[in-house]
Amino acid sequence: MIKFLIIIIFIIPLCLTIFYTIRLLIYLIINDYNLFSIYNLYDEDYVILKSIFLLLFISLITGRFLM
Repeated sequence: MIKFLIIIIFIIPLCLTIFYTIRLLIYLIINDYNLFSIYNLYDEDYVILKSIFLLLFISLITGRFLM
């Protein structure tokens, strides 16, 4: 019973993190005002995108090592 609770405690935050990451990526790629807004980015926007993807990659790697 305790193992089941521990697994649930790890699964729920993992699922919420995955859903939030997918939501963030969809928001970045497809905007409400115009579809495929990623093509309309300026040079300074790429700095933000690189930072976001770097943070995403680091969080996925560290999350993998914690499991």
